Amino acid sequence: GQGSARFTNTSVFSDLNLENIISEKREYDRENSRYFHNKATYFTSSLVENYLTALSPQFLFLKGDNNLRHSINGQGMFYAIDAVALMFGIVYFFSTKSRRESALLLSWIIIGILPSALTLDGATHATRLILILIPLTILVTFGLYKLKNKFIILSYFGILLVSFVFYQHNFWVHNPVESAKWWHYGWQESIDYLENNSNSYDKTIISTQGEPPWIFFAAHSEYNPTVFQQFSPEKTSYLENFGQVSSIDNYYFASIPNDSIYEWAQYLDSKTMYLATAEEVKVDLVA
Repeated sequence: GQGSARFTNTSVFSDLNLENIISEKREYDRENSRYFHNKATYFTSSLVENYLTALSPQFLFLKGDNNLRHSINGQGMFYAIDAVALMFGIVYFFSTKSRRESALLLSWIIIGILPSALTLDGATHATRLILILIPLTILVTFGLYKLKNKFIILSYFGILLVSFVFYQHNFWVHNPVESAKWWHYGWQESIDYLENNSNSYDKTIISTQGEPPWIFFAAHSEYNPTVFQQFSPEKTSYLENFGQVSSIDNYYFASIPNDSIYEWAQYLDSKTMYLATAEEVKVDLVA
């Protein structure tokens, strides 16, 4: 089903670069390298790296998820000050709790990381690592509880308050701009503009650079689902200067070669409207 297909596409066991990675490693020692560089060692290394990265200070307290839909830029999944409480929590919890309670919490963390560790980008994938939020929060809370010194507690919450203020600033001021691409901001406005102005052009081309544009076009144009379901990107037609491209009505899905924006005139005429990505333009047209 769709679930198994999704796992196949994201699993460390289906890394498309696997053969190239192993072959490159074996170039240095053709006789014995197969014992050191093979699928088993690669998968084991990937799992261990994903486990350690998921528990690293970089992910938990400093940088967080690279996907800005899951965290804000430059902010860990916890506040940096929580690292202190976590360290105390680990020491006090596993030294004072029963073996059964310690085994339960440790097993929770190990099993909680596993689904994410099995995926290619799972080392810092916050939503796939959501299962370890509770045990880590328990350890942070336990460590804070054990810090019974009044001055330390007040200092901790003072730093926590400052961290909260900075987080709010980043969230409301910087994050909307920095995460815009991750939230696909601009598609609605772009498709609205294309629809309102397409009658002035013979054809409209939507770039295929970056995110696949078909689903965004269908959603934001509110295209008739019955008709769109008959459409397939695999079905192509010839478009001058672009070759075989997919199309529906007078909308074409293609991209200009990696030329400077100042060279685009050789591909586009005055009766063609082209929706480009920021990566293609490479020029700050606003400034």
